Amino acid sequence: MEIHSTPILTWQRSCEPDAELCPEPTPVKNIVPDWFKSMKGNFSNYSNSSDYEKTARHCLGLRGAMTLGWTIPWKQGFVRGVPLHQEQIHGSMWAEQIDNNYKWYLHIMCWPWRARLPRGWRLLITTHPLTWSDQWFSFTGCVDANYNVVNGTDVGSFWKYNYQVDDEYCYYNIENVMAFRQKDGYDFVQNGTALFSAIPVYDPDYVPMVSR
Repeated sequence: MEIHSTPILTWQRSCEPDAELCPEPTPVKNIVPDWFKSMKGNFSNYSNSSDYEKTARHCLGLRGAMTLGWTIPWKQGFVRGVPLHQEQIHGSMWAEQIDNNYKWYLHIMCWPWRARLPRGWRLLITTHPLTWSDQWFSFTGCVDANYNVVNGTDVGSFWKYNYQVDDEYCYYNIENVMAFRQKDGYDFVQNGTALFSAIPVYDPDYVPMVSR
């Protein structure tokens, strides 16, 4: 299955049967959390403080971020998570321990979709601008395109594809690294939650390090 979202962006879904359980990529602007949708614009609705007039509903930064990029709404039952070790980011808050137990569990979340973009375009994966949780966190990443082409169709993915890789394009698997408070934390993520944003970034000097 292919989805042509824009003149430059095409989404390709894995050919494996389980991939059909995963929702399609959708613009970030289509998934707005309830807290933002229900929030009023006038600050006086929530506080008597005279120092402020407007809420974040008027924030130009948030309003712009919520219209930029794509995401995949979470749905239980399809993800392929690859566990990581906390000491792989030793010295950070993600490797902290309490009573010799790590506070966070890290996973690579492998989604059964990939993006195809023209040369000169990269794909930035970052946290969703309006979805926050004290139970999980999505890291920012920007992997190299076409980093491991296998059998002419797969690009270093944990999912199989039947679309031929064209060297004139850049292919990016949709994968993001996440930290969870619980070992199987993604079992507790509510369906429909936007965990990340995938944002095409124009970089005219970028040349992917193609390997086969």
